Amino acid sequence: MLKNFLYLSLLAILDNCGCGGVMNDIIDYTIYNDSENTISVYIADGTEYNPSAYPDTILPCDRQVGFPPKYISEVLKERSISPHKPIHIISTYNQESSHEKKLYFDTLSVFILSFDTLKKYGYEDVRVHNRIMVRYDLSYDEVRDMNWTFYYPPREFMKDMKMYPPYSEIMKKK
Repeated sequence: MLKNFLYLSLLAILDNCGCGGVMNDIIDYTIYNDSENTISVYIADGTEYNPSAYPDTILPCDRQVGFPPKYISEVLKERSISPHKPIHIISTYNQESSHEKKLYFDTLSVFILSFDTLKKYGYEDVRVHNRIMVRYDLSYDEVRDMNWTFYYPPREFMKDMKMYPPYSEIMKKK
């Protein structure tokens, strides 16, 4: 009971700080949705709720993950981000030590999906047909330098970072 209270207290503190970061065994990713549409995010960091990791650059099959078990498609629905709002995603391990060993080539893939597309086609169709808005493949140093914070659409300072489709194509669609 005390452990749950402390965990919830820590989440509340992280939620109120307004920025991402690393704290002991918890990493707080922050994703800002600067678009006019609701989006969802999948961070392929090899943890319980995000079991795939780079160089695997496709979304994983929908299956139960984590504890308590949830389907990946359910996790994505919980991670919907309203227009012009941020969301915090918590992973429970220490980025500075164990995370580097989990990610191949020191790279983190972040998938940004249209929430409307997920609702219309379903997760499996989105996965099979790669109906993503953007996938960032960022180095550990890039993620750390961005203070564990991601943006959609990508901001100008991200234009030289590895992403699919490339920055110039994303900006043409705006």
